Amino acid sequence: MLMKIGDVTNKFGISHRSLHYWESVGILESSREENDYRYYDEENMQKIKQIVLLRKLQLSIPSIQGIFTSSELSKIITVFADHLDESKKEKEQLNALGIVLQQ
Repeated sequence: MLMKIGDVTNKFGISHRSLHYWESVGILESSREENDYRYYDEENMQKIKQIVLLRKLQLSIPSIQGIFTSSELSKIITVFADHLDESKKEKEQLNALGIVLQQ
């Protein structure tokens, strides 16, 4: 089943611009019919779900590219491990800021 770009943006609560960007960096593909609308197939709908989830986890687009383009599990694990380290650092910084604000 193919979905038009407008239906996809409504379904996932994302912008046309995000979809265009994801296509431009090579993590998503669409097809075009005679009417020149972008359509997404089931495989790319699954990718969109994954991208949306990974973005909610605050992974960067380059990190997501690394996940999607690598066939090596170790590289994918490294992306997540690096992200976890960054998240821990952010948490420490926010905790320190909270202490300063309380004083």
